[in-house]
Amino acid sequence: MADRARARRPGLRGDGRRARGAGARGPGRVAAGFPAVAADRVPGARAQRRGERRAVRRHPRRQRSVPVQARARGGGRRGQRRRRPGRGARAPGRADGRLRGHRARRAAPLRLRWQAAGPVPFNRPISPRLRLDGERTAIRPFAARDLDDLLALRQANRAFLEPYESTRDARFYTAEGQSRELRLDREAWTTGQGYGFAILDTTGEVDRLIGRIAVANVVLGSWRNATIGYWVDEGSGSRGHATEAVRLVLRFCFEELGLHRVQAAVMPHNERSLRVVGKCGLRQEGVALGYLEINGRWEDHVIFAMTLEEWRAQQS
Repeated sequence: MADRARARRPGLRGDGRRARGAGARGPGRVAAGFPAVAADRVPGARAQRRGERRAVRRHPRRQRSVPVQARARGGGRRGQRRRRPGRGARAPGRADGRLRGHRARRAAPLRLRWQAAGPVPFNRPISPRLRLDGERTAIRPFAARDLDDLLALRQANRAFLEPYESTRDARFYTAEGQSRELRLDREAWTTGQGYGFAILDTTGEVDRLIGRIAVANVVLGSWRNATIGYWVDEGSGSRGHATEAVRLVLRFCFEELGLHRVQAAVMPHNERSLRVVGKCGLRQEGVALGYLEINGRWEDHVIFAMTLEEWRAQQS
């Protein structure tokens, strides 16, 4: 009985001597409590996956070794596609199936597209090369080549635009500051939260950058609202460019984004902008007190809006 008890102790051979390399099972180890022969060595993970002849393991109830069967075809071999998360599979990275890290960042635009594809007829990605043309004006997304022209416009119109914009520091009017603005525009396009456009004067031989118009605070789902804001070079004003740019961006909001309502907020003493929204057919809804911080002060704004039904009636 004593000999049998010693033989059953982990790490001992049948004759009571400690087996060489006995211990926990693993690559190159010996199954504890059994004869130290090659057939009882536990193979590595790769050998087990491939089902090689040397891939053997100890049967759980017997003292002999049985070969490890090869995995089904495509079961994780090098060079083959991994199983993607889908029905019956969880997303990688989290036990609850939610994405995180770079997978979550990549999935954000797709999630927004999926949300928009349900209640609204927008189920396709918006091309960053989109361009809308009017009679004398065109709008398109900003490109890296616009940096120098945009910087020159901002510097030339600094005093003209300061009474109507939030407080800007000196770095905003540098190449670094405008490069950051272009980068933020690209990120907003990617996530679907905003769409910034360059306003172009197309009356000359070459298109000329004269301003900016943006769709911001885009919310889809049952809300489907957004706000628009714009500015035009002081020297290019009073020529209808701002009015045509607003009409083009309204078309973009209702036809491309599938929005139901678009609003614009204008300061009561900004007569030029008041004329623009009036020509475009936006309806005045009221006055929002202390609506935005402009040049260090909270200013009241007149709220103008247009719904999809009003826009369709205007087009017909």
